[in-house]
Amino acid sequence: EEKVQARTTQLQQANAEMDRLVYSLSHDFRTPLTNVRGLLTHARKTEDPTTLHLILQHIETSTNRLDELQQDMINYAVYWREKLDPQPVQLQEMVQGIWQQFSHAHQGQIDLYFNPTNRNDWHIHTDREKMRVLLYTLLSNAIRYRATNQPARIDLSLRTVASGCAITLADNGIGIEAEQLGKVTRMFYRATHKSMGAGMGLYVAQGIARQLGGDLQLSSQVGQGTQVTIHIPLSRQETTPGAEAASMIS
Repeated sequence: EEKVQARTTQLQQANAEMDRLVYSLSHDFRTPLTNVRGLLTHARKTEDPTTLHLILQHIETSTNRLDELQQDMINYAVYWREKLDPQPVQLQEMVQGIWQQFSHAHQGQIDLYFNPTNRNDWHIHTDREKMRVLLYTLLSNAIRYRATNQPARIDLSLRTVASGCAITLADNGIGIEAEQLGKVTRMFYRATHKSMGAGMGLYVAQGIARQLGGDLQLSSQVGQGTQVTIHIPLSRQETTPGAEAASMIS
């Protein structure tokens, strides 16, 4: 009976979260769509090249916003999926694939380093899609919040610890203010005007880390950068109700 009650409470919380998500996204999607409609109307009324170029820039900004919102929905769907599917994952290859997706964003202006450098040391056993969303979110944030006054770099490291493994992503970006650190993992929270998504990124990342039986730790200094560490246990028999989980160094 206690298990049934716990499960009922969990489902009620999940449904309430989904209602908030649908309500928030309906408003988030409407703003850039309205902007694009208005810009297209304005474009039809002018032949000035400078004005048209400016309109195209604004349209690009709005479509990028829509793309971010769509990606947030996809990532949330992966997070929402309860059952885990553990399998061998080559993390370095996964990161490089995600990095290629972001080529339009970083344009070769950010250096990405791996430690250890030997790709054979980057094998783990975990849920592939959830890990991909987790790493996608962290890399996306590191790219978006990079500093412009110095060469940008991201350091990704993997090390074994007593309880399993620790994956750390550190950047030298703009950093997060101390009073914001405890808030950035909240649902729909946006710390700066640079945030183009639904404010779901670190909320989903932290949730996935916990589904995998671990956790996410965040530290940052303004003007110095941000470091995020994901702790994944060697093994986990059950991470969420009904889940079959395993995360380990192979």
